[in-house]
Amino acid sequence: MKKLLLLSLLSILAANASAASNCSISYTTDVKLDEIIKKNNFEFENYDEVCNRLKNSNAKVDLRYSSAIDKQQTTAVIIAQVIDKNFPILSNSYKRSMWSSQERTTAIERELLMGAVNEALNAIDQSDIQGLNESRKKMGFKAYPTSSNVNKK
Repeated sequence: MKKLLLLSLLSILAANASAASNCSISYTTDVKLDEIIKKNNFEFENYDEVCNRLKNSNAKVDLRYSSAIDKQQTTAVIIAQVIDKNFPILSNSYKRSMWSSQERTTAIERELLMGAVNEALNAIDQSDIQGLNESRKKMGFKAYPTSSNVNKK
């Protein structure tokens, strides 16, 4: 329940950052999660920073998930990994988020998935770009500059 309140607060703070921004986050995922994202849009505090970081690094995000509705709760887990936009080269790091609720409905499952997506994307930082660049170098591809002053963790 606390995660749902946090999602609501982040939505208010973000003020639909993805719609207001000139930057668009590229991502890959499956049809189910893609439909949820398109219906709800990305809304998180560091949208512009994350988006520009990905854009400047010629990168996108691969979103993988697992969700379940069982006898006790609904759970959604997201793994977000930065990948090259043009080649199958992945960062050696990833961000994860897990949300759960005692409510057990598919509507709650979709809300939890979107909340977990936003939380995982919000956590993307320079370490993810550095991990991608390390993978690129190992394969003989161009590495992109990393910013040292934007949301570094």
